Amino acid sequence: MKIKLLTRNILLLAALLLFSTSKSLAQYNGTFGMGAHLNYATEIARPGIGLDIHYYLTNNFRIAPSLTYYMSVKNKSMWNIDGDVHYVVPIGTQFSFYPLLGLHFSEWKNMKELSEPSDKNIYNKRLGLNAGLGFQYDLSYKTRATFEVKYQSIKDYSQVAFMLGVGFWL
Repeated sequence: MKIKLLTRNILLLAALLLFSTSKSLAQYNGTFGMGAHLNYATEIARPGIGLDIHYYLTNNFRIAPSLTYYMSVKNKSMWNIDGDVHYVVPIGTQFSFYPLLGLHFSEWKNMKELSEPSDKNIYNKRLGLNAGLGFQYDLSYKTRATFEVKYQSIKDYSQVAFMLGVGFWL
């Protein structure tokens, strides 16, 4: 009787573990998604808006290029392109976290006052590196919400960027 009870409990525990980690066993290889996000970057000190793409190379590794434009304020504006790689670690069926690393390219524009005809806008193009951490919550089968914090190491313009986004798997 004790062996039957022990066997039943072990099978029940195994079934619960299997269902709770079903996301980690899912096949994401080749899955493609798109999304939109809102950003805030500390050096430029203003909000941004952008688009991103997620493509799973394997079940845990995905590439995530994104484009973000930051609002112009006080004659200064910026846009950037990031090419990040995420290592997705599932926690339960709907929640994941991921460390990220990537490359960064940005253009900073300082607009001069047009008081003199010889004044021109100054453009600074910068390459950099990204490192951070992200969190993903699957709202439904094909919809996700994400939050990222990453440090963008850029010569003379390093900053922390916060991102809140929503995306859809295609």
